Parts: sequence; structure tokens; C-alpha cells
Amino acid sequence: MEAQVHDTKPGKRAAAAASVPSGAHDTEPGQIASVGNNISAANAGWTFGGQTPNHFADHVRRSIPMYAEGHKLACELSDYFVQDGTACYELGSSVGELIGKVATRHAAHQNVRWVGIDSVEAMTLKAREEHGHLGIEFVTSDILRFAFERANLFLSYYTIQFTPLAVRAQLIRKLYDSLLPGGGLIMFEKVRGSDPVAQDLLSSLYIDFKIEQGFHPAEIIAKSKSLKGILNPQTSEENVQSLRDAGFSSVFTVMRYLSFVGYLAIK
Repeated sequence: MEAQVHDTKPGKRAAAAASVPSGAHDTEPGQIASVGNNISAANAGWTFGGQTPNHFADHVRRSIPMYAEGHKLACELSDYFVQDGTACYELGSSVGELIGKVATRHAAHQNVRWVGIDSVEAMTLKAREEHGHLGIEFVTSDILRFAFERANLFLSYYTIQFTPLAVRAQLIRKLYDSLLPGGGLIMFEKVRGSDPVAQDLLSSLYIDFKIEQGFHPAEIIAKSKSLKGILNPQTSEENVQSLRDAGFSSVFTVMRYLSFVGYLAIK
């Protein structure tokens, strides 16, 4: 979940919280509120459709610490997996930015099938508009139902956290089964703290980050409320165990900033 706003620190956060309009904490189901970057969402009603694709790139950069650095690292890690005549998939490709960077980096490789999959048609259309010229297939589909061909690389950049916990193990096992031996899954996820103290500290620091990025406290609250029941993070330990349970022989953390963690899992 997005962190809730608490008045636990004097100074900047307390002053910002004092500016929250009356009633901002009382959003009713179905009531639309701004979450920043000209994006609005209802309580428990976050969507990647509507106008979100037009503003998504800017919004996500302001919302996720080290977003660009994570992209750079994913591109560098891809060097170990992309080969001629293989396939690379991005799960939840949104507007196609990450798979576009990876495909561009490996333009010299021959007969690589690049596929970006997103469940929202508006995202797929935006991705085709922005990156279709790179020879990437952008497909609107449910990743649980998609028929993957054998691949050398899967990219998942803050995507699996939105899948229901009840089917997450099934999805990760499906990715493992679809990889060729030696293939890799590059997975970035938002995580929960491993205990209440850790969760409170991580949430508090994340609020500071979002305020420093220019989000209004009311927007932070509205975003948090919009993600109820939609964003389903696990602890980092649970993520690693899920990958190991699926069969990955090597699983390790490649990046972490607060609750935002990157993993590499190798078959």
C-alpha cells in the first residue's frame, strides 16, 4: 500500500499536514480526488486507464525513488541474458519505456522477440505510439493467461505487487517454467516492512520523499486510499521465498531504497 500520512515529525511534514483540506481524510468510495500530475482516482479505485497513460511517466518518476536508476540497472543486467533468437517479455509494460530502453540497448542482436504486455488497452496504445517503431510487440492481455514462448528474460518493474496474493505463486511458477535454463527474471517491487517498527519508519520516510517531490499531502492521502485492495505488497523476505519456491536457483537483491527493492532471479 502507499504510505499513510502521519503527523509524527515536527517541521516540514507537520506543516504540510496542516495544509490538508478539511475532509481530505474522509474520501467516500467512488469520490474522485487528485493524486498529482493531473491524475485523479477514487477511494479503492486506482486505475491505469483513462487519462493515466498520458501522465504516467512523470507521475511514476515522482512517486518511486530511484526510478531512473532502476531502469539503468535493469538495462545493464539484461546484458547477461539477451541472446540472438530468444524472447524477452516485460510484464505490465505500461507506456513501454523500460522494454524500449532494453530493446534499443540490444539492437545489434538478431531475431529477438520483444513483447510488452499490459492489461490496460490505453497503456498498450500509448506504448505503441511511443515505442512501436523499435519492433516491440505491445499486447493487451492478462499475464496469468498469456501463452509465453520460451524466453531468456522477463522484466517486471513494480508489476507483480498488483496481482492478487492468491495467484502470485502460480504466476511466478509460470515465469520460471517459461524461462530457458540460465534465463533471468528482473523484478522490482514495493515491499512491506518486516515488522511494525520497520513499516512505520519506512512509511514515514516515504512520505518525506513524496512531499519533497512536490506532492500535496491531500494527494498523498488520496493515492494511498485509491490503492486499497489493489496494491498487495509482501515483505522482501516473502518475495525472495516466493522466487525460491518457484524453483529459481539463484535469487538476490540488486537494489534497495526504503520500500523499493530490485531482485534478480536466475533459473
